[in-house]
Amino acid sequence: MKIQKQKIIETSLEMFISYGIKSVTMDDIAKKNGISKKTLYLHFINKKDLVNKAMNFELENPRFSIKDVASTGLNSVEQFYEFYKFIIDMLKNSNSICLEYDLKKYYNEIWLSIKNARRDNFLEEIQNNLEQGIKDGLYREDIDINYIAKTIVRFYLNLLGSENETYTETEIMSPTFHREICRFHMYGICTDKGIEYINKNFK
Repeated sequence: MKIQKQKIIETSLEMFISYGIKSVTMDDIAKKNGISKKTLYLHFINKKDLVNKAMNFELENPRFSIKDVASTGLNSVEQFYEFYKFIIDMLKNSNSICLEYDLKKYYNEIWLSIKNARRDNFLEEIQNNLEQGIKDGLYREDIDINYIAKTIVRFYLNLLGSENETYTETEIMSPTFHREICRFHMYGICTDKGIEYINKNFK
């Protein structure tokens, strides 16, 4: 029973990422898992309950983690470029952007309950990356880790914000846009050694 419930949560999250939350019905989820709708409701009170559990699972098991990348032995510059590549891969499935949009619009209570934890986790990872980069001699020692980390987190977690829009949807979905943001960030914080490493390894 427990294994089945966990499988449903993971499958549902994959579907929400691929198609958005609104367009995925409980019938779709039941069919995908090869179970009846009645069995599905033995595990979850309603769709909101399932969305809540799926999003908390995603919070505990993020699609990308700089911490996990760092554990493979990559240096700080390589870690950030892995993050950049994740963003580009995510853009290839434009529906993955719908997940956050639908969450904010239709399940705002759930969004509010997880957004601070998501922000804090991301902030910690960026801060760790900056600290490691300074130790590696790849990032400048005089950078303000706190401000830079918060700027990166604010930028990426508010890309879809409707207030004070600066970028068009086409720009947000453009790999060129994210490449330029990545370069802007890296060239701003790197030492000569870091810039030399970027020019040599990332064209």
